[in-house]
Amino acid sequence: MASATAPAAAVPTLASPLEQLRHLAEELRLLLPRVRGNPEVL
Repeated sequence: MASATAPAAAVPTLASPLEQLRHLAEELRLLLPRVRGNPEVL
């Protein structure tokens, strides 16, 4: 029964594709902070 108490985030297959894209976008923003708020880089 321990698996029943696991958070939904622990099971990525249950997340919708849109939700997965949101998480990916957040991680990319954390990895590339210089791109955000710095238009001359683009």
